[in-house]
Amino acid sequence: MNTRLQVEHPVTEMITGVDLVRGMIDVAAGRGIPQEYLDLVYKDGDSEEDLEGKVVPHCGHAIEARIYAEDPLRGFLPSTGPLLQYEEPPSSILISSSGQKEEQCQIRVDSGVTVGQTITQYYDPLISKLISYSPNDRSQAIAG
Repeated sequence: MNTRLQVEHPVTEMITGVDLVRGMIDVAAGRGIPQEYLDLVYKDGDSEEDLEGKVVPHCGHAIEARIYAEDPLRGFLPSTGPLLQYEEPPSSILISSSGQKEEQCQIRVDSGVTVGQTITQYYDPLISKLISYSPNDRSQAIAG
């Protein structure tokens, strides 16, 4: 079992509705796996041993894009200095594809930056992760 939180965990969280970080914190604090997570896979009469190999129900499609402060003309080295402009998208957008009905896509942004903050060479230049989710269609999630 891989017990590390993967950097792509927001994609899993979007399609399952399971907050992996909360679950890991609960387990680390000795509280065990949150009951509502167990309820997703437990069937009447199951024991804890019966959990192995169970699949958490999932729905929809999600895609993650990472926004970096990098300079492609310098081999993608960090582009250091103050962050002069930063604006996050709305939490949901209406997507319309050719031949398909309009669909509301959810947008999640995981970020820890603010305008004026200095991007340094000492840390990863990741500015944010943008995750787009569509309950029905992969192309809609990509378009989001």
